[in-house]
Amino acid sequence: MGCFSVPSYRDTPGLQKFPPEKQHLIYRTQHRKLLDGDPAYHRACLRYSMLVVGLCLLAVVLQVLQIFNIIGSLLTTLACILFMIVVIVAAFRAQRYRNFRIGWELQKQEASKV
Repeated sequence: MGCFSVPSYRDTPGLQKFPPEKQHLIYRTQHRKLLDGDPAYHRACLRYSMLVVGLCLLAVVLQVLQIFNIIGSLLTTLACILFMIVVIVAAFRAQRYRNFRIGWELQKQEASKV
């Protein structure tokens, strides 16, 4: 995976050992296990979700303030562009973190079988 590539679940280490039609199911199952059993993983996923929801709500508030002429349209536009960039970067980081943790769990399971 290069510096500017878009991460996806297919980049998860250890997932390539499984048939392509089963990879997404295995990824989702491992993700659910980590959400239920690992508080740090759960917090990281929750933090990402809260960031996205918070920025969306903040963008709506800025739009309402603009409608009532409390703030200017330039500020609202720049803030929304900044919010989009932050959400995209956060999404890439969250996916890389999930890939790393799920890959680590898959490798740990593989090592325990040997």
